[in-house]
Amino acid sequence: MKLIAKKPCSFGGKAFFINDEIPANAVLNPKQQEELGVLSIVSDGETATGILETGFQETDIAIPVFKSYDGDTAQVMGIPLNAGEIQEVFSIMQMNVEEATKAIEAAKSENMLIVIRACDSRAGVKKAAQKKADNLSSTNGSTNVPAGGNEFVDHSTEDETPSGK
Repeated sequence: MKLIAKKPCSFGGKAFFINDEIPANAVLNPKQQEELGVLSIVSDGETATGILETGFQETDIAIPVFKSYDGDTAQVMGIPLNAGEIQEVFSIMQMNVEEATKAIEAAKSENMLIVIRACDSRAGVKKAAQKKADNLSSTNGSTNVPAGGNEFVDHSTEDETPSGK
């Protein structure tokens, strides 16, 4: 028996996204979760093809991130993310700062980090995303550079201590 996530969920402290296989021992009552639409139970002989149609294609979607503001105009750069990356960004933004920081440390997409940094107003999350992006940039050289350059712009609405830039 295989358990396949139909929507983003969490079992045993681990996050699962659409079409991820969930370990059977992590789910206390798979039948109930299937009734709730969280997962599908697939027999070992069956395939999950067609069961978990999400309506998404693995194509990139340009997420608009504001680069700068000037009165009534703004410079916007499009950051390409695929459906899985978008789900992961939203998942991270719903976590507390400690969990989000751990998830960011495991991230491998610099574009995801740019979107998190631009959209999440929590200082700890912004710092973690910046630190991870810096590490990715230094180890990857110029790979995975987003359209419009590799810079973060702080647009948070909360009162934060200036970082001394």
